[in-house]
Amino acid sequence: MVLADHQRTGVASRGRAVEQWPVVEASILNARITEVDASTETRFGTRLSVTAQFAYQVDGADVEADYFATWHRANAKDWSRVLAPGSTIKLRVSPENHSLVSLWDHNRVP
Repeated sequence: MVLADHQRTGVASRGRAVEQWPVVEASILNARITEVDASTETRFGTRLSVTAQFAYQVDGADVEADYFATWHRANAKDWSRVLAPGSTIKLRVSPENHSLVSLWDHNRVP
């Protein structure tokens, strides 16, 4: 139980930090969403493996960023539609490293 509380605190504090990052409008160059079996002997579960490449500008400079994450399959959002290549999306960008991005506003994962 202590570990779970620590993990929640860690995600919450990273989330608060990411919420302070500037937002940019990014073009989705490519994306791949794969459902991964995360079942155990006692419970069924799936996760989404997400890889994407984005292009955007920060302070007038062109930036491309690669994104990879594995998320719990907790919502019914159609990520293949949200991350459709050729469309745009709002991303949070690290002020220290402009190639580090977060989809915090879409999935609450820092």
